[in-house]
Amino acid sequence: MSGVDALLLLGVELSRAIITAYSVYAIVLILGGFLARLPTRWEERVEALGGSFYLAGVILWRYYAGGDAYDLDLFLRASGMALLVLPRLVRVVLREYGGGR
Repeated sequence: MSGVDALLLLGVELSRAIITAYSVYAIVLILGGFLARLPTRWEERVEALGGSFYLAGVILWRYYAGGDAYDLDLFLRASGMALLVLPRLVRVVLREYGGGR
């Protein structure tokens, strides 16, 4: 394995670790709010749904790799990432184009 390949693999694993940590954070935040009966914002609920999708896709990918589940786990991981990013994207768009102009 060359140095470039090792750096690429390190970058991929680091990215997966960060996404997984954020997914778990979003799920814990919404579950804690639900159990404590605290109000939650729509952004938190969407991020938790995205985190759940992403983690389900990763679990499916890890345990059924190479099987018929590849399309499903790729869909779950991609849609989970999209839902994790969506609230931030909406906030940026509203701030730039919809805020008091």
